Amino acid sequence: PAEAASALGKLAASMEPGTWAKLETVGLDELLDAPGSYTVRSLLEYADGGAWDPIEEKFYFIGGGHDAIKRFIVYSVETNAWTELPRPNWIPGNTMHGYDHTAINVEARELYHSPFGDSGSRYVYRYDIPTGTWSRIDSQPYQLDGYVACCTGIEYFPEMGGLILSDGSGGEIAFYDESTGDWSDLARGLAMGDYHNFAEYNPVHGVMIAGGGNGSPDVFR
Repeated sequence: PAEAASALGKLAASMEPGTWAKLETVGLDELLDAPGSYTVRSLLEYADGGAWDPIEEKFYFIGGGHDAIKRFIVYSVETNAWTELPRPNWIPGNTMHGYDHTAINVEARELYHSPFGDSGSRYVYRYDIPTGTWSRIDSQPYQLDGYVACCTGIEYFPEMGGLILSDGSGGEIAFYDESTGDWSDLARGLAMGDYHNFAEYNPVHGVMIAGGGNGSPDVFR
């Protein structure tokens, strides 16, 4: 297969099961430096992950250093290189870390991002991968209880047809239904950290795990 000829494919083929190896890529070091108001910061500050697109074999990441430049970048397996994509106009001028704020709907070719912001403007934005355009999901999880923490986790759940949001401020697991365009609560009052929460989908078992945050060991399925 074509991917076997890529730098990633060759590295994977050379490895033994259960081992790690470093993939040398092009362009990442330059993009990680985020000039700020008082120093150069890393784009990876307070970032848990990005989103992998298995169809085009690309990895998307959005983040920024503290009071520093924010970037929307992508890695391509075909070129083994990182490039910067046009920065959307909704990215704020102040701090915006990556956290666990990026998700992907592979089938629909859509990327999602929930930018850091105050609780009164916690919109989620949708990126159409084929056209390279952003749009805003007009309903907000903020409307459920009047507050959403700065540093939540979001993930797409294919079996449910929407987004899961893990919000430690109310011990809340919320769901965005793409078919209706509305948010609803799946659970509230769960034990988890106040913020720095995560949400991750397991395609093998078809389950979502979410919770954690600020040293909390509480994780829910």
